[in-house]
Amino acid sequence: MKKHVAPSSRTLLSCCAALPMMLTALQCHCQSTDSECSITGSKTYTPADKFTLWYTSPGTLAPGLNKWMTHALPVGNGQLGAQTLGGVLQEEISLNEKTLWTGSSNGTQEGTALTTHQYGSYRPFENIIITDLNNPKEVTDYWRDLNIADATSSMGYKDRRGVEFTRTLIASNPDNVIAMKLSASQPGMISSSFKMVPTMSENHSVDYNNATATFSGKFETLSYYGEMKVVAYGGNLSTSSDNISVEKADSVLLLFCGMTDYDPLSPTYTSETASLAGKVETTVSNAAAKGWYSILSNHLIDYKPYFDRVSLDFEGAVNNLPTDSLQRAYAAGNATEGQKRMLEQLYYQLGRYFTIAASRGVDLPSNLQGIWSGFNVFRPYNSYQEQPWNSDIHANINVQMNYWPSETTNLSEFHLPFLNYIINQATIQPQWRDRARKVGQPRGWTLLTENNIFGSGSDWGSDYVIANAWYCSHLWQHYLFTLDKEFLKRALPAMLDACRFWTDRLVQAEDGSYECPNEWSPEHGPVENATAHSQQIVSELFANTLDAIKVLGSEANVDTAELALLNDRYNKLDRGLAIETYTGEYGEKDGINPGDPILREWKYSPYTVGEKGGYHRHLSHLMCLYPYSQLKPGTPEFQAAVNSLKLRGDNATGWSLGWKSNLWARTGDGNHAHKILSNALSNRVTPNLYDSHPPFQIDGNYGVTSGMTEMLLQSHNDGIDLLPGLPDAWQSGEVKGLMARGAFEVDQKWSDGSLKSATVKALKGGEC
Repeated sequence: MKKHVAPSSRTLLSCCAALPMMLTALQCHCQSTDSECSITGSKTYTPADKFTLWYTSPGTLAPGLNKWMTHALPVGNGQLGAQTLGGVLQEEISLNEKTLWTGSSNGTQEGTALTTHQYGSYRPFENIIITDLNNPKEVTDYWRDLNIADATSSMGYKDRRGVEFTRTLIASNPDNVIAMKLSASQPGMISSSFKMVPTMSENHSVDYNNATATFSGKFETLSYYGEMKVVAYGGNLSTSSDNISVEKADSVLLLFCGMTDYDPLSPTYTSETASLAGKVETTVSNAAAKGWYSILSNHLIDYKPYFDRVSLDFEGAVNNLPTDSLQRAYAAGNATEGQKRMLEQLYYQLGRYFTIAASRGVDLPSNLQGIWSGFNVFRPYNSYQEQPWNSDIHANINVQMNYWPSETTNLSEFHLPFLNYIINQATIQPQWRDRARKVGQPRGWTLLTENNIFGSGSDWGSDYVIANAWYCSHLWQHYLFTLDKEFLKRALPAMLDACRFWTDRLVQAEDGSYECPNEWSPEHGPVENATAHSQQIVSELFANTLDAIKVLGSEANVDTAELALLNDRYNKLDRGLAIETYTGEYGEKDGINPGDPILREWKYSPYTVGEKGGYHRHLSHLMCLYPYSQLKPGTPEFQAAVNSLKLRGDNATGWSLGWKSNLWARTGDGNHAHKILSNALSNRVTPNLYDSHPPFQIDGNYGVTSGMTEMLLQSHNDGIDLLPGLPDAWQSGEVKGLMARGAFEVDQKWSDGSLKSATVKALKGGEC
């Protein structure tokens, strides 16, 4: 991951360096509270489900220009996303659609310092502003929440008359709409206006007609269309030239749907443009005909079976504080043990919620912000401030980390949008194959560090070509967890083509081993042959591909000569597991002293060529430990990797803590893994529990969910390890539904730090 300076600058800097400009933007601008009434928070609110984020003040009153990163509550159906801030007088709903991107497949301009990413960026779709025409001066008993067990976001309050008002928001996958119900405890009390506010720098008009608002436009490649519809039950509804108003209704149903003409398999990446408006309008009309209760029922029937596959309960966990207060108490050390456990298991399930909400629909992975990219309508649009790093698809760890918990937390289907994207881009679309030719390889495919949805990318870090091999490991892991041979048949051509890229590219060193030439160890140090990062990833690619060929047998369709070449390169490959001696140059670290062995990050340069201080956020040479399993406990290489992990320290940026939680879990040191978890929850989450890099990057959320799973179950060493990294803090509890390689589903219960029972289900048969 890297950072761009302001758009007027022509300099590209490393993202994970200090971010004073972004912090200033996040912390130092407060919106006037003149547009909000007097609000008293609820003293009696109790969440209906313990897996609920809840608050007693609206996010509209929070400081900062980018409230969507810190205080908005998100819903999503994998294709459409929305966030709410919970304002009373004025509610602001930011809307997203997974494919709404600028740019094209011709965006890369190598060798040019780009002032903006000419390969485009992800864009927020539109905002809906709901204005309360009752204009209350004072409200009491205010609350808002995000129930992740039901995927519903609600808010409520009382006015001076004692009338209770509620709004509930969902993103329905079956009906493909964002839907909100506005209701009151007495009839005839809903009076509101609804307005669509464009959030894109490209101008388009909003047309209001017959209780609907529609808009459309075209970027360089994609066309888009959106529709908002208001359905009033009782009262009067009117449509003007710039809003839809409801007076004295009993309740209101608000609907939104937006689409683009993106087609991942089309040569132009577009199709059915002429039918776009019709599809959106039909979708909204069908939802309106069904009504709120049918939409909500369909949503729950669809969502609940996925979320409920895994339950995690720490004994004594209690959700009795607003989530922002809970997080502050946790960070300050003032939370009770039950409150600490509640925040931890809430954060765990939030990662699974994000997976379901952000990774469905068209074959595209979730991006750096999942599918949520917000915009505050009270100031001009600014791409840099609204979408950090353009909300793009980063291939040097970030998009991979988004999918680390998919298989282990029993959400394998939600891995498929990423996996199918890899297969499509590697075998059907030409851009990644063209990229291989641009870096001198006649066969195979590869991709850039920064990517849009059209197979193109920026020129930042353009010498990093190892992402193809890293991506392929996701294809193989999906097979290991599902034993789906039909999927493996589809995936093997992409894996083989990545191997062809590397069998041609590898060079032979003086010691006879094969090396990856001119590689980087993201994101620091020199460029040289055989970085540990590159060697470990290519080793994994070759090993997995050879195993896949064995599984498929004759169906693999690999000829003898190619198989022999692959075996030759693999057998002679430098594995990237060399050891050097820690000199103490960076000073003694916790548990590591001069003379201790550490894993080499660079084959030909000492560790001291890296970023001084030793605390670099990337742990690129520890791929062998996690996400891979190339080291065996008790070996010198394993201990050297543990020492290298110690050298990096326990503090880091948000997503890096996610990685470290997995690494420490793999060492079997549950207490250290829990320390990393505590650091993340204390220092790197915002009030809405978004991971803060800073700014918001969703991979940190996914990384910690994965790390907590690794503390509870591991299956990478040809067996299943029960509670392999259980920390002392989790004395008693129960987890159900975790997945192990071999398609095994595992339940565990423990008390006083010891396993009491376990159930292993063989979903595909086979021996455990």
